[in-house]
Amino acid sequence: MISAVFVRRPRLAIVVAIVITLAGLISITRIPVAQFPDIVPPRVQVTANYPGASAAVVEAAVAQPLEAQVQFSAFVYNAPSNRVTWQVLDVQGGPGAGTIDAAGLYLAPDKGSLPFGLTDIVVAISVDDHFRKAFARVAIVGLGPEPKPAPWVEVYPHRTYLYYPSGYNNDYIDGCNKMQLFRALVCHADPALVEWSISGVPVHTGPEYLFTSSGWPSSVRIDATVPATTPPVTDWATVTLLNYTWPGIVTDLAPA
Repeated sequence: MISAVFVRRPRLAIVVAIVITLAGLISITRIPVAQFPDIVPPRVQVTANYPGASAAVVEAAVAQPLEAQVQFSAFVYNAPSNRVTWQVLDVQGGPGAGTIDAAGLYLAPDKGSLPFGLTDIVVAISVDDHFRKAFARVAIVGLGPEPKPAPWVEVYPHRTYLYYPSGYNNDYIDGCNKMQLFRALVCHADPALVEWSISGVPVHTGPEYLFTSSGWPSSVRIDATVPATTPPVTDWATVTLLNYTWPGIVTDLAPA
């Protein structure tokens, strides 16, 4: 019906075509062009609460595990069951870098020597028909978690001078000058695991050790070791024991 009208009136058809062409030319000049158009991609927002934790603890215990795993699910249509097995491959068909468990939870690999960006292929295979497969791509980016800082321990004070409890005129010396409380400053390890020893003999476990001057030679080395690290970290302090005589001081002598 419409085509018959334009066949009988060719001039009308020409005018309509010219009008459409002009309208298109005018529209082209008014269509906005942007190098990065405002497109809102799909996004997922995850909120986690960890009251009382520092930012470093939240990052290590919450943020990094959340960013390193994703849960996949598969639906098998027109099959006796919805059961599937999971597999991770690389883009060449070989073993993938990540892992996935029987429930479909994919875990990204440790960064290590892997490239900055790589792609894993997650494959769901129907248990009833192994030829029926579904695929998903996982893009792994980022530098990975920072390596754990090396633990260290430092003993305070590093050097101290004490008096023997008896002998010579040591009775005139106050008792606080015959003992010393040593403290171990431990970073990136548990201070409760610090082992104190003198000449290889364990004497105490914990972040502090109270040394008394009774029964030791004139020079003593006290070691503080954190054995739970690889290799164990150690620091030490030295104690010099003195005898007091009126009116002077005699050093490096055994008790009288």
